[in-house]
Amino acid sequence: MIKEETTIRICEWSAIDAVGLTLNQRHNITEAIRAWKEANGLPELPLWFSGPEGETLNSKQYVGVIEISDIVIEIYPKLDKRLIEEEKVRDKEVAGSVMSDLLWMLGVSGHLGISEIDIAGLKETPSSFYDVFALLMAKHLLAELNLGIPHKYVSVNDDIRMVRGKILMLDQATRNLNRSDIISCEWDEFSSDIPLNQLLKCSCSFLQSRVSDSGVAKVLIDCISQYDSICDVSPQAALTGVIGHRWDRTSERFRPAFDLAKRLLQGIGHSLSSADTSTFVFLLDMNKVFEDYVKALLEAYFNVGIETQKPVGWLFPELVKGKVQQRADYLWCSNDNIFWVGDAKYKHLSKGQKNSLMFKQIPEEENDSAKPAGSVINPSDIRQLTVYAELIRKKSASENPPNILLLYPFVGDGEAKSDTTRSWNNSKFTLCPVSMHKQSKLEYALPANVVSLSGSN
Repeated sequence: MIKEETTIRICEWSAIDAVGLTLNQRHNITEAIRAWKEANGLPELPLWFSGPEGETLNSKQYVGVIEISDIVIEIYPKLDKRLIEEEKVRDKEVAGSVMSDLLWMLGVSGHLGISEIDIAGLKETPSSFYDVFALLMAKHLLAELNLGIPHKYVSVNDDIRMVRGKILMLDQATRNLNRSDIISCEWDEFSSDIPLNQLLKCSCSFLQSRVSDSGVAKVLIDCISQYDSICDVSPQAALTGVIGHRWDRTSERFRPAFDLAKRLLQGIGHSLSSADTSTFVFLLDMNKVFEDYVKALLEAYFNVGIETQKPVGWLFPELVKGKVQQRADYLWCSNDNIFWVGDAKYKHLSKGQKNSLMFKQIPEEENDSAKPAGSVINPSDIRQLTVYAELIRKKSASENPPNILLLYPFVGDGEAKSDTTRSWNNSKFTLCPVSMHKQSKLEYALPANVVSLSGSN
């Protein structure tokens, strides 16, 4: 039973009993989610109620936070489902570990547009989604503020005692007709109180009241302290002020922090036009997060540029209309001139077992229910990747097909190893577990034996 004035925790792609929510609370949650869906152009609701009386709360592939008056809904990655079921995320240390991993993934992948900060060297311990969002934005923002606050010439007009700039003759001849002691003037001032700074300060102030870690709060306070001369504005006014904002060389460095701050403020009820103006919604598509994360890992591991969503050919190449284009998640040529086609599958393929997937079932410990990979992988995924490989081979006129790399998240306690076999088209098909935990070096998130298994054809 869900109680009022509490936090509801759910994993993506799951459902929980929500009979404890009142009809009005369910309505407000639905309205806020619907507004967020429309604002972000999604085809379906990321969270919804089902059942005869709306007693079941369902989630899709989105993680993040939804705040509706006295109800806070936290949606965690599905890989952490066990922690949710056992209520371990109530422990700040456990929650901090989960959030640190998410922060690291977002930072190294640049999914939210910010990737320059030293995520690995952070002393702060995020233990909530608000902490994660705050650190991503404020760490980058503070580094730029230390280099100087952006200024801009703004037009100012006022009635003053001495001429400054140009005299507003119409105002002087009408409103100040009988006032010889003041002159209506207009002039330009080089000011820091501009819409860009107002929006950044507003987002820091909004997050400051919601973060749970003192270290994270300090970073926000350090940012706000440098905005002492900036007016406090409402989220709605801050968003309105930056409509049509133009970037220049002096302010371009603030664009990553600006983009994230703007997304955060757009999630507030005022801008969502929801029934309850105390709402806040900020969600991340974990399918996209994982894809961006894997791209960063591959570039670090192979030390080459990775093309994403690369067209590799057509299924009906002779048709003028109705051709079906095929796009690979990742395509690259390694330093030894071997083509690789990669695919990121955000699926818990090794669920319920200690070690990573292997093509051949090997003797395991009694408490490990390992299954051969062939019985776990979706056949359509195999067909899809081998078709990509054949199209690439035909296009490049190569005798050998590209290596295929299927990358999946791994959170087991055992050893993470890649394993390779030959597919029907003679491609080397490698299963590659991807660590979802923070590493000292980015390439360590992939097994060391990927290249040795699939090195040459």
